[in-house]
Amino acid sequence: MSRISRTSLALVLVLALPTCVSKKKFDESQKQNAQLEGDKKQLESEVASSGAANTEMQGTLDEVQKNLEELRAKELKVLRSSI
Repeated sequence: MSRISRTSLALVLVLALPTCVSKKKFDESQKQNAQLEGDKKQLESEVASSGAANTEMQGTLDEVQKNLEELRAKELKVLRSSI
């Protein structure tokens, strides 16, 4: 190898080494990524579950509202007939 080629290779290696990620940091990042994916799935499940609970509660509220309106109509009817 010529002196220029060796110097060029050495220069490339010296410049490239600081930008390389160590295996330890890479493994830590992979582990953290896996943990975050697990957390994401759990949170998505919780959001879906609370959405279903919210839908069920809204249905119950609608039913209560309907029954309350029916009771008020019956009460008004009784009041009118007693006058």
